[in-house]
Amino acid sequence: MPEKRSRRTKWVVLAAIVVAASLPASASAATGSLVYVKGGDIWLARPDGSHAHAVTRDGTRRLPYDHPTRSDGGTIAALRGPFLVRFTGRGRRLGKPHRVSAGLAGPGSLHELAEATEISPNGKRVALQQTLLQGTYNPNTGAKGMTILSVTVEYRNASTGKRLREVHQPGDYYQSPSWVDNSRLLVFAPFNAYAPEVFVDNFGGSTDGWFSDEHSGEPDPFGRQPIDDGELTRAGDKIAFVRGTNVQGDSDAVLFEVDAVSSLSEIPNYFCSFVPPGPGPFSGPSWSPDGTSLAWANRSGVYTAQLNPSSGDCGVTPRRVVRGGKQPDWARR
Repeated sequence: MPEKRSRRTKWVVLAAIVVAASLPASASAATGSLVYVKGGDIWLARPDGSHAHAVTRDGTRRLPYDHPTRSDGGTIAALRGPFLVRFTGRGRRLGKPHRVSAGLAGPGSLHELAEATEISPNGKRVALQQTLLQGTYNPNTGAKGMTILSVTVEYRNASTGKRLREVHQPGDYYQSPSWVDNSRLLVFAPFNAYAPEVFVDNFGGSTDGWFSDEHSGEPDPFGRQPIDDGELTRAGDKIAFVRGTNVQGDSDAVLFEVDAVSSLSEIPNYFCSFVPPGPGPFSGPSWSPDGTSLAWANRSGVYTAQLNPSSGDCGVTPRRVVRGGKQPDWARR
């Protein structure tokens, strides 16, 4: 009898090994969590979309939460109108909301719009994009029909909202900040024609050009494509970004490109690219903690896919994991 139990145990263990080996590689890569917006509220879920729960419950169509992002310690930062707000993963508000933008509804012809929140890995700072607009604000159309005067990137103290540094160059639109570590940002300038489109900004003060769409050679303003909304892996060995015009009504030619990175002072090498499925515009991409998979969103929801960079199309099999979700951030915790 003991011998039979022993043999049965061996068969159970063997069967478990076989089943584990037959699982798709994405199952082993699904670590961390996805934080995203759905129905105006902030949500958290596992990378496969399961165990989803609402972090907030007071978001509305007129006043939704936007651009949630999560630190390594679990703090969630987001925007709600002109205010920066922070929460725990269970929905407890951390401190009071802090105004970080004048907003769109003020009197006069000048207005500010805060966007693209990114919290640092240690949770101490928040980077965001600040757009200065001119025109008459219409609450039914938002910023449509208004003229953009400047786009800058700001560092803010996460707990007080105080502005710590502004990244600005006259004539350039600096946008889509993404943390390299706790003191450096990737900053994108997709409308540059004869200058880098990707910069590395140091909190200590310097903003250094990194690369543009050509990667090497003389700039070609007629052939280069916009590069925007990118992110480095935690290991710093790959960068993924949106290549192509990515706006409402003009996103059919968008690609997600992945490049190999050796250092932030050398031009990265092309690895692979793929066409994200569904209707654009697209948000993301955001790397999984282990740097093997990406999350992004289109108008139908949040998608994830594991990458095989040795394949020309990155070997991806995109899967929609959250119907109706948008603005995903793949967090470590």
